[in-house]
Amino acid sequence: MAERSREKRAEAERRLRLGREELIARGVEPQHADEALALADGSIVRAEAELHVAFDRYRTEEERSASSGWRVPAETVEHSLASASLVLFGISPWLGGEPKLALEALHNARVGGVRLEAAVHAIVERRRAEFAQECSQRLDAAIASGGVAEGSSRSAAASEEVPDAEEWPTPLCCRTHHLELQSLAAERSRGPALSPSEASELKQLHAASDGDAWLVLVGGEHGGIMRADARATRPGPFLAGHCSLEWVGFAYSRLKKFFGRDRIIVIAQLAETLEWLREASVDEASAARLAGRPSLLAMLRRRSQVMQDACKELLEDGGADYDGIDVNASTLLRVLKGDPSGKGRCVPQHAVGSTMLVLVSHGHAHPAGPSTTSHEWYMHFPHPVPVEADNLYDFVSHQGFEDVDPHPEWDWGAPKYRWKLYSQILFQAHHTVLQRSPRRRLVLFHQFCLSGGAANFMRQRSYQTYCGTKRWPVFAIVTAGRFEAALGNFVGLWIDELVSALDEGGSRTLGDVYKAAEQRYWGASPDVRASNAAVAAQRADARHAESPLASSMELTDAGSPELEETEPSTVGTVGRVAGFDATSGESMENVPVGRVTNIV
Repeated sequence: MAERSREKRAEAERRLRLGREELIARGVEPQHADEALALADGSIVRAEAELHVAFDRYRTEEERSASSGWRVPAETVEHSLASASLVLFGISPWLGGEPKLALEALHNARVGGVRLEAAVHAIVERRRAEFAQECSQRLDAAIASGGVAEGSSRSAAASEEVPDAEEWPTPLCCRTHHLELQSLAAERSRGPALSPSEASELKQLHAASDGDAWLVLVGGEHGGIMRADARATRPGPFLAGHCSLEWVGFAYSRLKKFFGRDRIIVIAQLAETLEWLREASVDEASAARLAGRPSLLAMLRRRSQVMQDACKELLEDGGADYDGIDVNASTLLRVLKGDPSGKGRCVPQHAVGSTMLVLVSHGHAHPAGPSTTSHEWYMHFPHPVPVEADNLYDFVSHQGFEDVDPHPEWDWGAPKYRWKLYSQILFQAHHTVLQRSPRRRLVLFHQFCLSGGAANFMRQRSYQTYCGTKRWPVFAIVTAGRFEAALGNFVGLWIDELVSALDEGGSRTLGDVYKAAEQRYWGASPDVRASNAAVAAQRADARHAESPLASSMELTDAGSPELEETEPSTVGTVGRVAGFDATSGESMENVPVGRVTNIV
């Protein structure tokens, strides 16, 4: 027990030290950095939000613009860091990380003569009303335009004729899923049997799903790290705090023996990051030239060693398959779809039994446009797709980001949407894969904020009806709700449990592994779990007050529409959605993990 306490203290001190160095590197005064980190329990993200609320010098132009009308002439309204922390995190978790809303609440309390709690709750209620209409409007618009997926043989508008309550719908997206779902329904006396020619056609498609298991590891990052930041506190790229490389190295070293190097594809800027760290950590002059401050030299050297240690086995095996500018959304889509047109390896189009995809990055969402409450969800890549791949975004309402871009003046050299992998585009890639091999098992792990949006295609009725996604062989894991921030450690816990299950022979199921990881996850974060549970109870009470029948609804996992989760009042709600494995006739929840790897 004493040893564990010492380890916790050492970890807390390390976190504070690294956080202080990072904030100072961003131009924060040391005294301000120390006080903000102390109030934020060492969290850089929370500390930075507190600083933006407390001091005008750290605010973005958008925050200044929003608050400019509140100021008395020639007066800059500032607040104590304690007040900033209280309004951001101490009254309603929903305001966490939103300095603009916190500034509005402080202004309304000061000018309007109301209690701060009342000012915060008024803003929360307003935002709830704004989000209340969030649904699948954008997808429905895509369906109406025929842009949901390739290969559709019937009018998308006909999807409106399919009853929502149909348990075994006949998909309208493509011939493959039409035949697959009709066959499954016929086996259960839910519909007519296939003709002999249709059955033969479907058998050939099933044969494409016989083969090895593949693993695709993807390390994303925010595109802003590859250029001078908006406030020009550094001269160019800053790769010392890369969000995903350590997890990519960890996943590779733990899982390689269960897949084999020739069945693993890694997309991550490993060589690019290590080269930057090597150049930046030569001496104080190089640290100042590349990282912006000579005092960062010791930190840069530590980070270089940490990265090398975490990715040691991957480096020994030749490094990432795709590095540098190839770490972009179009590379991943080509790899998943087996597109041989580019350089490098891809997952084959045929003779593949399963694909496990692990995505680690930052994620977010933005409104689809100014006149709708629908949103577009995405994860970040550090490099943009090439200009010739711009058509990937034809069916995504990426223009909505321009209305909420916090730094519109920050020039990235190309449209910023090209750094984003939108969940709708990723869904289309999954559809293409299953169109060719409808029984290939897909295990999808999403470690990034707002990742619940990446599972919309499995949960929303419009997808289930039009594409039959409820019967797809998909097991999707998310690490946050559709509007939640994610904690950063679930990917490590899940991989630990997966490796343990495989070491035991692989008979434990995907559901077993998820539940074991989830238990460890919440055990390590009891305060977060208690806070989330309190919010869930409040929601249940509100639903019951509106309709007594509503309280009987089952609370499901992160990102589920049933959770009324179009508001960030909780954090890090992990979840999973299991489709149907037609090969075994079981839910994907019950598929043994040995069947999605290459263990003998």
